[in-house]
Amino acid sequence: MVELQVLNKILYERSLSILRQNDITDDYFMVYKEEYNFIKEHYKKYGNIPDKTTILDKFQDFDMLEIEESNRYLIEQLKEQYLFSQMSPFIRQLAKKTEEDSNEAFEYLKTKMDEFNKIHNNYKEGVDLVKSAPERLDKFRKRAEQEDMQGISTGIEELDDILGGWNSEGDFTSIIARTSKGKTWLLMFFLVQAWKQGKSVLLYEGEMPLDVMSYRFDTLNKHFSNTDLMRGNKIIEKDYEEYIDDLKNGEVPFIIIKPRDIQGRLTVSKIEGLIEKYNPDIVGIDQISLIHDELGGAQRTVRYENITSELYQLAEKYAVPILTPHQANRDADQEETVEAIDEIEVPKISEIYGADAIAHNCRRVITFNKIDKMMKLCVKKNNFGKADIDLLFIWDMDKGIINPYLQVDNSDGEKKTQRIDREGVDLF
Repeated sequence: MVELQVLNKILYERSLSILRQNDITDDYFMVYKEEYNFIKEHYKKYGNIPDKTTILDKFQDFDMLEIEESNRYLIEQLKEQYLFSQMSPFIRQLAKKTEEDSNEAFEYLKTKMDEFNKIHNNYKEGVDLVKSAPERLDKFRKRAEQEDMQGISTGIEELDDILGGWNSEGDFTSIIARTSKGKTWLLMFFLVQAWKQGKSVLLYEGEMPLDVMSYRFDTLNKHFSNTDLMRGNKIIEKDYEEYIDDLKNGEVPFIIIKPRDIQGRLTVSKIEGLIEKYNPDIVGIDQISLIHDELGGAQRTVRYENITSELYQLAEKYAVPILTPHQANRDADQEETVEAIDEIEVPKISEIYGADAIAHNCRRVITFNKIDKMMKLCVKKNNFGKADIDLLFIWDMDKGIINPYLQVDNSDGEKKTQRIDREGVDLF
């Protein structure tokens, strides 16, 4: 009956707006599909809705009704009917798969949930910037209390000045560099800095062994030499034991998920499940090339488009920053013969490996290059503020320390410029 009501509403109002405003397609009309298509084609050809006489001439059994129900009621009923029609065969198939393989059935369920959620999200309305003005005032006051820091600090003052920290409003950030330049190290640096601020962390690590990442955490947290940790240098054993005794009593979680901790391949749906389970303040994913595209994109560019679009939606839905490193292609390579930090070249957005869609779907893109202890970092994209800004640093990876190239001389408060050689040694 609701299909007939909606069609009569269209004929009475002589407008397709009720369909356009709510993403209603011919799929929603199962009983009156032919009538729906006739109205639509008539509008496309003649520019107007057919009148009652034209409809009755074409469909003699069509019931003309007087409709007094609101558009919202009609759309909710139409979508409920469509949801039922889609879920019924799905549930039968799910029951069959459950009997055969419950793990496979669960994956099948996860792939369809987003689709059903979109249908279930019944009547959509936009935001009135006039009526919602008090909400903006509340957000402004919160930002004013935080001054320049709008989110979680990156741990690098110069970068915070540009980004304002990692934002909770759909902040999906890609960290781009060539192979073996320290992408995972930099991701881990940002996550540890968030953790040190009392923020809970969730990291999916698909490549590096757990021990390697664990010792990197210790290096970035307390600046133990990573070389000493990896080699088991007994010289630091006492200090390290005291550190561990203190660390184990901490209450803020830093969760690392490895491939062995999930069933099958990593998907965006599984990442969403992990976010719901651990409720983190910030998420790291190393890296998106490891994620399986549930939408079935055959080409690499399509897969990256689908995956990054879904990750962006996750960041927005759960109000949690998501950071992921990704590789620049070979065009971004540079001979390691530079003598000064200013000569280092960072990858361009066009040199992102796989697809421009990665940059398109990210709120921020940070590219960097490191030669010895010299690092140049560039904020290439920043939807929350300034972009295309280079920053220069000295990066002692073994100790987990990143210092600015420009430092303050504490004796007189003036900034001095360091001249750095390839090993990061101050030549002054």
